[in-house]
Amino acid sequence: MLAQPDLYALGAAGWQIFDLPAALEEESELERFLALWSPGRIELQTLVVEPERALLASSGRAMSLHTDNTYLDRPCRYVGLYCIEPGVGGRSLLLDGLDAIAGMHAADRERLGQRAWYWRHGRTRSVSGPHRVIDTSGEVRWWRTNLCVYDEAFLATAERLEQHLLRSPRIVSLVLERGQLLLIDNKRMLHGRTQVTSNERTMVRIRIWT
Repeated sequence: MLAQPDLYALGAAGWQIFDLPAALEEESELERFLALWSPGRIELQTLVVEPERALLASSGRAMSLHTDNTYLDRPCRYVGLYCIEPGVGGRSLLLDGLDAIAGMHAADRERLGQRAWYWRHGRTRSVSGPHRVIDTSGEVRWWRTNLCVYDEAFLATAERLEQHLLRSPRIVSLVLERGQLLLIDNKRMLHGRTQVTSNERTMVRIRIWT
């Protein structure tokens, strides 16, 4: 029996891996299958490694820990990666939002909790904010790449957070195998990846709004 994920709780970890049928490599089939789990809006994008691509997700370059859709007032609730061909490298990295700030200085944590952070959309250049990076419940929003903040104290906090994430001992590192779906709570977890070292990697990125 195929495991059915609970999109409203993903268990205590904030993420789960599911083994899906091998026949779901077409985006249309995968979308129909996911619709059985969630009545919300679903977006799919097949990502094939092309080193010269400007799009970071397709370039194979390492991606720092982040959440998706920081530039939207209402980011997707869940992010998924469905593995068609794992290739070499590109380990998925996961970190709980509250774990992400554990051990940071109190002044930095206070700034991260202020509704004073903005992000810019890479294509439209529209800006979303003000938002908190993290609140007391652990809901997190972070992507250093498109951060749009100019206050020196807040920029310094942003740089310290980025360095703090790199050193976190609580990062979960895993490798997806063919036919596996990694489903992540985008409001709770940061995710990233190590560098992809082959061009054979093919993933379908999934975003789900509920």
